[in-house]
Amino acid sequence: MSSYLGPLHISESRFLGDTSGEQFDYLTGGDGNDYFVLGGSINEYSTANVVYYTGNGSALIQDWDPILDFIQTPGDASQYRLEFRNVTGSTALDTEIYYISGAINDRIAIIADTTNVSFSRDFRFI
Repeated sequence: MSSYLGPLHISESRFLGDTSGEQFDYLTGGDGNDYFVLGGSINEYSTANVVYYTGNGSALIQDWDPILDFIQTPGDASQYRLEFRNVTGSTALDTEIYYISGAINDRIAIIADTTNVSFSRDFRFI
């Protein structure tokens, strides 16, 4: 798949999240660029962007490469929080991504076995 988003050319895998909020998904990257979509339009006819995996669901992102991969979410960095702790997999620390909506902090994703994640480098806000 090849598409263009801002200044970055996407030439590899695109992993779309779940909009229902009740699903748990494994999103596993591969060789080359991986584009993990944790929010956006719910269908081709909608112009509203929503955060995926709100509620009881979340995504587990595996095989993260901070040099090649990135995450798409709506809004801006002030609406999200990163936490680093061991949640899944090996004894290595994981990165949890929380969406902040009022007083609610909703975990939408876990990036397995790495803390090498930053808003400025790895997120594409739409």
